[in-house]
Amino acid sequence: MITVKGLRKNYGSNRAVDDISFDIQEGEKFILLGTSGCGKTTTLKMLNRLIEASAGEIKVNGEDIKQHDPETLRRGIGYILQNNSLFPHYTVEENIAVVPQLLGWDNEKIKARCKELIQKLHLSEEYLSYYPAQLSGGQQQRVNIARALAADPPILLMDEPFGALDPVTRSSIRKELTQLDEYERKTIVMVTHDVDEAFEIGDRICLMDKGKIQQQGRAAELLFKPANDFVRNFLSEHYMQAALKTVKIKDVWYGFDAEPGAVAMTSEGSIWEAMELMQDKPVIYAVEKSNGKIKKIERNILLELFSNYTATQV
Repeated sequence: MITVKGLRKNYGSNRAVDDISFDIQEGEKFILLGTSGCGKTTTLKMLNRLIEASAGEIKVNGEDIKQHDPETLRRGIGYILQNNSLFPHYTVEENIAVVPQLLGWDNEKIKARCKELIQKLHLSEEYLSYYPAQLSGGQQQRVNIARALAADPPILLMDEPFGALDPVTRSSIRKELTQLDEYERKTIVMVTHDVDEAFEIGDRICLMDKGKIQQQGRAAELLFKPANDFVRNFLSEHYMQAALKTVKIKDVWYGFDAEPGAVAMTSEGSIWEAMELMQDKPVIYAVEKSNGKIKKIERNILLELFSNYTATQV
């Protein structure tokens, strides 16, 4: 859905983005990960022409983005910033309605969409008449998300969307977003410096340093097959938690006994998810979607199988 070839951005003699290329498939969650100043946000902003590239090519659905004027391009791409970017003198409803109004939606359709999104993001309808200053940081970011999703764009760009929130609110809003049916349908490009967040959300991760891509691939590839010392060192402090979020129950499915029980999760879930469910009980049951087989997941066996699995991947 998105193709980037030989992309560069120069600021005088400084090359902020240095000849990078990648492809993003429709519906994929693609994470631009790296330290501050590595070029990830600059790369993101070039995708919707908030920043113009110095060289290279960006295509969306096979069309060069330079063939569209920036305003038209951006109306078809949702965008969520880290900090509150709501219009302060607009109500919540007016903020959410901005893009649908630009696209010429009728008022009834806009009102219905605003109500739908505000409910999905666990805010009361009464908030539609509030102004941003009347909202908490978490509430403001929920409205930012609603505004980006309002016109149901196929692509969503997210620039550190949870970075300004406290850890509890951050985790809650991230979970709410990923459970939306709109989220599942979208092609998403997200910038973050948070390794745990990248491994929890991303289908593929693009790790950058000094304007260059150091490695891109699925989480397991970066974790267990690092391309160089930078990748290895960048992930080292987060290795265990990242591994727990990367390895799925299905990867160690063979080690559990089939047994009927109340299903708590599917085999597609991560070891991390299983451990969270096991905080107050030693046993849970998981189902394999393809055949409906249920297996009993015991904590001690799970940890042993996880340890054996990761040892074979390195």
